Amino acid sequence: MAVALLDVSTEQCAGLLKVDETVKATLFEHFHEYDIAGLASLLSRPLNSFYEDFTYQAKQGRAAFCREAPRQAARTGYPVLLSGGG
Repeated sequence: MAVALLDVSTEQCAGLLKVDETVKATLFEHFHEYDIAGLASLLSRPLNSFYEDFTYQAKQGRAAFCREAPRQAARTGYPVLLSGGG
């Protein structure tokens, strides 16, 4: 979920959010470990669903999506998105 949220937010909220690079590095390190363990294929369907959901939300209301993204990121355990432009 965090990977999809980061990706869609980066695309849709450019300049509106700040990315914590330390948390981002940790997120991708853990995601890479899943890939090495062969678990990434198990995550592909839910990950695609999150991409679709976040993209839909962003298209429905970009400003609201961008405001909510940091709270959603915090709930994933990877508070990689922070309020405020970067």
